[in-house]
Amino acid sequence: MQRSLIVFRKFVCYHCQPRRQFQFESNATPLCVHKNVKKALNENRPVLALESTIITHGMPYPENLKCGIDIFATGGVGGVHRKGEDTMDVSADLRQLGQTPVTVVSAGVKSILDIPRTLEYLETEGVTVATFGPTTDFPAFFTKTSGCQSPTNVKSVEEAVNLVQTHKNLKMESGVLIAVPIPDEEASVGEKINKAVEKAIMECRQHNIEGNAVTPFILDQVNKLTEGASLAANIVLIQNNVNIGAQIAKGLKNKPSAKRNQQTSNHTKAKRPVVIGGCNVDIVSKCTHEIMNGGPSNPAVVTQSFGGVGRNITETLWRLQSNPLMITAVGKDSYGEMMTKHLENMTKSICSTLQNHRTGVYNAIFNKHGEVHVAVEDSAVHRKIDKDFLQNYENDIKSAGMVCVDANIAESGIEYVSSICKRHAVPLLFEPTGELIAAKGYKAAQKHFNSITYITPNISELNQIYFAETGKDAPSHEGIEGLIKMCHTLLDSVLCILVTMGGNGVLCAQNKNGNKLFHHYTLNKQPKWAWLDQPTGNVSGAGDGFAAGFMHGLLRGCTTDQSVRIGLTVAQRNLRSESAVAEAVTPNDVEISKTCWDVKELTF
Repeated sequence: MQRSLIVFRKFVCYHCQPRRQFQFESNATPLCVHKNVKKALNENRPVLALESTIITHGMPYPENLKCGIDIFATGGVGGVHRKGEDTMDVSADLRQLGQTPVTVVSAGVKSILDIPRTLEYLETEGVTVATFGPTTDFPAFFTKTSGCQSPTNVKSVEEAVNLVQTHKNLKMESGVLIAVPIPDEEASVGEKINKAVEKAIMECRQHNIEGNAVTPFILDQVNKLTEGASLAANIVLIQNNVNIGAQIAKGLKNKPSAKRNQQTSNHTKAKRPVVIGGCNVDIVSKCTHEIMNGGPSNPAVVTQSFGGVGRNITETLWRLQSNPLMITAVGKDSYGEMMTKHLENMTKSICSTLQNHRTGVYNAIFNKHGEVHVAVEDSAVHRKIDKDFLQNYENDIKSAGMVCVDANIAESGIEYVSSICKRHAVPLLFEPTGELIAAKGYKAAQKHFNSITYITPNISELNQIYFAETGKDAPSHEGIEGLIKMCHTLLDSVLCILVTMGGNGVLCAQNKNGNKLFHHYTLNKQPKWAWLDQPTGNVSGAGDGFAAGFMHGLLRGCTTDQSVRIGLTVAQRNLRSESAVAEAVTPNDVEISKTCWDVKELTF
């Protein structure tokens, strides 16, 4: 494992000189991450953090430099202090564990604390507690048993990895505490240390020592009373925690399902797709009665979720386990904080927070039949994703297995991405996003002729693109024949056009070595899947789901025909979800889709 240090919770000098102070300017970052840690994280290698109070308070210099060796863990977590029922003195560790999905490996809780009440508090906060070993005896730092029991135990590193992974899969918002008893060779001094602890507590009260000065004082006194035996046991204890914590970290990284967004197919190691586009907070109002205009408040069901074309495509690819990278931007506001955290929990993302800008918001009102009555959006922040912004990520773009760009971003950004993709022969899918911006985005991309490999317009977007390209009115009134006419013209500069037609399916138009082929995938004869009988929930993510499913198929080596079918299945999944992207989307949709959905070959 890479030698590394991440500074966590407390600020610690990397060289660990005693009493060195840090001076921070008002605009300085509050978190310092060592370059080795950044490198390990970028390479998806296991990293274990040391809670730095061990260095600053728990041990004297220079012994505090030796405890973690190369990989770090913690000694004992904080807890409810004795007489905490009167003083309300409860360590912030417990509350933080209750709201942070992190795994902490420690030697349980120090005996100077109220261990029964600490365990009760952890239970209240929903923290998973397990003893590492053959029994459920909960350790008390210097001693193997405290007289209390953990709810469960894990007998090996493998069992610990399975416990933590299950916790992650359930998307719990609380943490996991793995309580590791002190090694047998130091357990024999436990009774001596405990007596010293009780004496140190009495001295602490006699000297009226309170607050955060208590723990350093007691540990220092215990070290003196035990003539260094407690310090020696402390070091062994920390090293043991580090060893076990490192094995768990390594096991999680090696476990096939350790992180869905870092998985690849068992049979294909596809390159990572890159999605460049917008992310919104969607506020959707579904009216329950006929809409009355002009002033009265219409009764509705109002929901808030995450959306945006680029984000929807990214989430769908993530659920299909395509390991996407998203490049986007948000404003410095509460919505931006929500979106950043959401993306971090979902997939690898480059989400820049821009000062003096608002995070994208989409607000739609649906009538009682599920049709959009009116929609508005605040998406100015997306236009900040321009050439200058994207030049920082050229390596990510040119090394991608496929790139998707949506028309929400700046035209200079679209032109720049298309130039990189063309220069490095990276397939580019252009998502027109909306009829008001589809043509501008298309023209920006086509400044580098034949740079668009795939395009996924709906009928309205196709009309606008056709008019911008030819100056002629769209013949869409002629039905599918009119769509074929428009696609026939556009195929001179685009390899494949996928026109989404709502309930009428998809028209796939391809230029194969000068031969222009047209296929209509209909929804008339649907597969016998029970979920297809569910009512429509949200129409906003269906087209994005089709684009993502199509991309996923191509990235996994499927044919264009198979990829269209996969896209149709994913679109139908999203259509029946209350959110833009259905949680029911899984890689299994790939296998069940390859031979489903009717298709007809058409001629021009």
